[in-house]
Amino acid sequence: MWWRAALFQIHLWVGLILGIYVCVVGASGSVIVFEDELTRLARPELFRPLPENETALYESLPEVMADVKNRYPNYHVSEIFLPLDSEPALRFEGFLRTPGLQDEFLNVYVDPATGRVLGTTNHYFWVSRIRELHVRLMAGRTGLIINGCGSVLLGVLAGTGGVKWWRGIRRWRRAFRVDVRRKWSRINFDLHSAIGVWLVVFVASSQLVSHPYRIFPMIGAYSNFEE
Repeated sequence: MWWRAALFQIHLWVGLILGIYVCVVGASGSVIVFEDELTRLARPELFRPLPENETALYESLPEVMADVKNRYPNYHVSEIFLPLDSEPALRFEGFLRTPGLQDEFLNVYVDPATGRVLGTTNHYFWVSRIRELHVRLMAGRTGLIINGCGSVLLGVLAGTGGVKWWRGIRRWRRAFRVDVRRKWSRINFDLHSAIGVWLVVFVASSQLVSHPYRIFPMIGAYSNFEE
């Protein structure tokens, strides 16, 4: 049928276009999964474990934020990361906004027990650069738009591949089989179909969590603090 042939061409060319993009986003995403651990190895002075019987300054968060704002007047907080075992520091993530200039990414690390600013990391820090590559493709707002288009195209790739994979109610089980006795081109096609159908769920879920930020309950309460 002509429409299946058309879907095949769409699936083929979208896959070719997305090949390099998926490799870049996938590789950089694999690195930033360990962002906290890598930052702690590279900049250990930014982290201070809480001593026993000492609690974090959760109730003083507005005062801590006010101190951060006094140090960095043009700083706009976008997210707050509370102390964890893997990241024993209170971290503010946001941007320094200067009129006429591009926003500058800045992380501010705070001692969770005393509220003292321990230091910062910006877009020059190598881990931040990898994160910027994953989130914005090192292209600012344009990179965000490209990432959004990439997400849509991944959906198209998964949808057209799923339709192409379906062989009818009576023959759908055959799509999971790979006959190694056939020509290599057919073996390659069968492998693509069998593996691809399992990846549809992964691709669909990755669109929902393409930017794996941790959202904490407090961020809602303090997100408009700087307004």
